Amino acid sequence: MTDIVADFIRSYRRQYDFYRTAAQLCAQRCEQLLENNGVRAMVTFRAKRPDRLEDKLRKRNEKKKYALVDDIYEDIVDLAGVRAALYFPADRPVVDRLFREEFSLIGDPKKFPDGSPPRHPYEKRFSGYWATHYRVTLRDDGAPAQVRYADARIEIQVASVLMHAWSEVEHDLVYKPLSGDLSEDELAVLDELNGLVLAGEIALERLQRAMEARVARSGAKFSNHYELAAFLIEAVKKSGADGEPILGRVDVLHRFLQRIGMDTPEKVSPKLAGLSPHREGKTISEQIVDGIVDSDDEALRIYREEYAGALARTLQGGGTATTSAVGDQDFISFMTSWTDLMRILQEAAPGFNPKIAPNLSQAQTLGSYLLEKGILNSIQMMRLTQLDKLRRSYIHGSPLGVDSTAARQDVEQLIEELRSSEQADIRAAVERADAHKAKLLAARSRIKQPASSHSQPLDRKRALS
Repeated sequence: MTDIVADFIRSYRRQYDFYRTAAQLCAQRCEQLLENNGVRAMVTFRAKRPDRLEDKLRKRNEKKKYALVDDIYEDIVDLAGVRAALYFPADRPVVDRLFREEFSLIGDPKKFPDGSPPRHPYEKRFSGYWATHYRVTLRDDGAPAQVRYADARIEIQVASVLMHAWSEVEHDLVYKPLSGDLSEDELAVLDELNGLVLAGEIALERLQRAMEARVARSGAKFSNHYELAAFLIEAVKKSGADGEPILGRVDVLHRFLQRIGMDTPEKVSPKLAGLSPHREGKTISEQIVDGIVDSDDEALRIYREEYAGALARTLQGGGTATTSAVGDQDFISFMTSWTDLMRILQEAAPGFNPKIAPNLSQAQTLGSYLLEKGILNSIQMMRLTQLDKLRRSYIHGSPLGVDSTAARQDVEQLIEELRSSEQADIRAAVERADAHKAKLLAARSRIKQPASSHSQPLDRKRALS
């Protein structure tokens, strides 16, 4: 009679390195994703050990009655596993959205406790294991080294650091006993420890709230991007916006704010008005950057440098193409013209303090106001919207397919239409914008800019005076 379990173990031993590498790739993605978004966590990975797996399968086979090796592959869903141990349990909703966007989910995540009956007669006083398990595959990002792992099923377990520690002890003692079943006293101690862990999670949530409050009121600089992330999450919550915010590359945002001297709660707060978790699929970081660089080409240059540097670090030197885009003359010319256009539109709406709509960018909100006032026509508004989308795609690292030369020409044509408008107010707005630009260029020509450095922020007050 064929020993299906033995056949499976022989097959799995040959594929062990495959599952371990798949788990490692997934863990690397998780770790980078969480760090970029300001989520503190420890990420580990493993492939199931063949010797322990065989013991488990022989016990399961008594009920399952496996007929084929493939039946076992279908039954054991965590041959490759990743654990994300969160410092703060309240980050679970953020992690949920990040993982749903990053990976291809196989079915709905499994949440614990799930109401399943206990495997021992001891009646628990506490609820046990709290976690969410995601069964995923890696999305094919085109990297040749990763293509062969795109179909590997991986289980990602998300819980607090305290819960993961308790779970490891409980699982090994209760489900993998090496010397018989646990006594009632031993089970009671594990239950008591579970109660302490649940209380510890409440304490961690209070600690996180206390940290957020300290950062918001301290007036000091954000010491790292985790503090900036905590501040932004709290700011979005206080705004009353619905939904869990996705911060995006908050690490890049932190370096950018350091460079331009805006890395304190007081200085960045004016740029938080109108933030929405759902604006055109843009992250909170992208929305803040857009609000800063829309009319500041020097800030834009600095942001592109930081973004390209971060991408190069992430890819371990593979960011050459993006880095070169920073100095692309067509792109620089396009953004210079875009800045000129935004100044004209702002001058055409004196005193207008827009409340940015949830699904509109700053440029589109201003354009909608000018359309309503008859300053822009519907065709011009449509072109402005298209140009704004091109601009965002180039700024936030997706320049492929963007014809920046044609985009620059379209911006310049739109400016000329406004310059030759029949409305005297619009022509006057163009003249004021031209005068402002001339004054700005003259001021910059008198200032010798220091070399770019993280420790020497841009003197924006002097440059923009």
